[in-house]
Amino acid sequence: MRHASIAPHGGPGSSPRDDLAVGVRCRTRYVIASIQRSGSSLLAWALWSTGRAGAPNEYLNPLHRRHFDTRWGPLTLPTFLEQLERHRTSANGVFGLKIHNLHRLRWVDSLSHDLAALVPGARWIAITRRDHLAQAVSFEIARQTRRWSSAQPASPQEPIYSAAAIDRRLDQIVKAESGWERFFYLNHITPLRLTYEVLVADLSATVEQVLDHLGVERGAEATSRRGMPERQANDLNEQWIDRYRKGD
Repeated sequence: MRHASIAPHGGPGSSPRDDLAVGVRCRTRYVIASIQRSGSSLLAWALWSTGRAGAPNEYLNPLHRRHFDTRWGPLTLPTFLEQLERHRTSANGVFGLKIHNLHRLRWVDSLSHDLAALVPGARWIAITRRDHLAQAVSFEIARQTRRWSSAQPASPQEPIYSAAAIDRRLDQIVKAESGWERFFYLNHITPLRLTYEVLVADLSATVEQVLDHLGVERGAEATSRRGMPERQANDLNEQWIDRYRKGD
């Protein structure tokens, strides 16, 4: 797999250098239905690195889409997705993207679009995290430091512990999970379900499971790890988790 520029969160950026086999007809679409701090960036990176699963990324994140607007000009959402498929479909006809529930609500549903209709026939992957507290702490630290990926520079801002803030992140996580479940129910979707814990325990096996779900023939995996998101949790995360559990 040829890596070009790397987006801040560790996936392919918006540059033409990150395009795949331009003009290949898309035969298989998939969506990673995600929530912040669930391991979705690591999963997307690993799938991109195989060279056989498109170049999945947070393309509907407005911060990311802004770069494509500079390249292609402002486009309607359906046209934007058509352009992405044209430029980010791998040679075997696979196109993927990932989207947080928050972005689905704000940048798809609020514009009266139907995400399921925008990616017809897509295969869905739902990734969650069993340990909601660890997820919420990671979420709050990333929110305060504005460092969502190891690919981003370290922030000089020291995060400030707040049990109330962690409570808000826990609430967001639960609501996001419920939001995806409602979406799956209303659209009669049965996603492949993954967890952060299983993903980080055996990344290779998880990637193979996803490729099987997509109906993609397995092959020799890329060995390059350039741009791979690194684990950001450190002693601070554990300290906050301990403080929260103690009711501090």
